[in-house]
Amino acid sequence: MLAASPFSSRRDNGALVGVNYRCTEGELKGYYNDGARMRRCLVDRFGFDEAGIRVLLDADPAKPQPTGANIRRNSSGSSGTRSFFHFNGHGLR
Repeated sequence: MLAASPFSSRRDNGALVGVNYRCTEGELKGYYNDGARMRRCLVDRFGFDEAGIRVLLDADPAKPQPTGANIRRNSSGSSGTRSFFHFNGHGLR
């Protein structure tokens, strides 16, 4: 069992982005799973509150997509917070 993080009382936020490029020539496999594992790591190991972690995936068009604007909106922090950003996908522009 892991000890509680000394940062658990801080307001932390994380943005986890997973892009599989479904139905394209560049389709990737497993990137959504990587994001889920990173979320568990942030919560279990580093004491992040799950409510402060935003996951942006290209899997469901009805949910917020991992656009530049959505990524910036969900990954900004303020003074006294820890911010974490994780990207899974191709590094294309």
